Amino acid sequence: MKMLKNVVIVVLLVLCSIILTSFGFNDVPQNPKLSMWIVGNNEGIKARFGSNFYDIWNSLREVRNDRVLLNRFMYSIAEQPLTENQIIESSGLSQSRVSFYVSKLDSINLIKNVGHGRWALTIPISTDNQNAKIRRDLKPMAENVAQYMKKESVRLKTLYEQAKTPSESSWEDVSHLIIDNLIVDGELLWGLVDLEKQNNDHHANGIHESGTPMFIFERGPNLSILGTNMEYFSEGNDQRNIYILHGKAINRFGVTNYMWQEKCKSELYKITPDGDFSSFTDEEIETWRKEGWIVGDKLMVPVVKAETIKSFWPAIEKAGKEAAKVAFENFGDIVQSFNGSPHAKFLVGSDDYIQLCFHMLFGMVVENMKEYGVVAPVPDPTPGYFGVYFIFGNLRK
Repeated sequence: MKMLKNVVIVVLLVLCSIILTSFGFNDVPQNPKLSMWIVGNNEGIKARFGSNFYDIWNSLREVRNDRVLLNRFMYSIAEQPLTENQIIESSGLSQSRVSFYVSKLDSINLIKNVGHGRWALTIPISTDNQNAKIRRDLKPMAENVAQYMKKESVRLKTLYEQAKTPSESSWEDVSHLIIDNLIVDGELLWGLVDLEKQNNDHHANGIHESGTPMFIFERGPNLSILGTNMEYFSEGNDQRNIYILHGKAINRFGVTNYMWQEKCKSELYKITPDGDFSSFTDEEIETWRKEGWIVGDKLMVPVVKAETIKSFWPAIEKAGKEAAKVAFENFGDIVQSFNGSPHAKFLVGSDDYIQLCFHMLFGMVVENMKEYGVVAPVPDPTPGYFGVYFIFGNLRK
């Protein structure tokens, strides 16, 4: 079975706070706040940047010692190439600091010299101005996809409720997992990528076509993104999975680091498919309470069996492919959006911008589906367990 192609192209939240709140060439905010995102796998990252994800992350450690200053540097060239002197003027950074950032970021291909001593980004930083523009440009596409998914959700809900066992979570508790992750950030994404490759020649040559783009998004009010962090644990034939959705649509900018710790892996195997965690120690229960995954004496994270989802996987796959066709009818809006953006002047091709628009689109689709009542409403503030899911069994086959 053709399962979870989004495992290959996955949105990984890089825990690197680096973007701002409002843009102006001569008015760089004093305390910029940005977040770095990577879309893809390590092979693509290495092909694109000459290093794998972890090497890039380690290379950034030195320049992240003072994140506020790094943010100001990156933001100063977010919409146009500048010389070092112009960066100093717009950012207020010292000559030595600017030269340091130029040297380090150039060495890992995050900036490039575009002539006449001017430095430009090799990745799109989407300022709040740009996010607002993308929202306007992609609004028809997002609304059309959400309308289609509204109709499909009735069938998907019925199929899930027919397949689930009494111990598994309700449709309301898993609607974001099935629709946001498996369809929107999964089959819809792959469907769009395939259609774009088949019907358009917007790809850049070489590493940009086969490689993995890196983005930096601003945390402004117009931001709308959707991504998933996933971790798979296996002990023999026993597999457990954690999915954590994140993005503006579900009011989650950060995600827990606990899921990547060995301790979490061992504890996850103590949980039964019906959500029983009676074999936890008091210390383990307290840790999971701190993470917001246990409230009182109840496991709040929804539990689902892989076999349940796989039993109606053809419907999930079909919904994603059809949603991609609906979205692709408005694909020209993304091309026009890129051509009208400042990024078109210095990026190599539109690949990165297209991927940026795809993930902005996904967030906008989910926002619409929340309004339509297709997926469960998001509590405000968002509790730690919301958007987190435990899947028992192998969902990838």
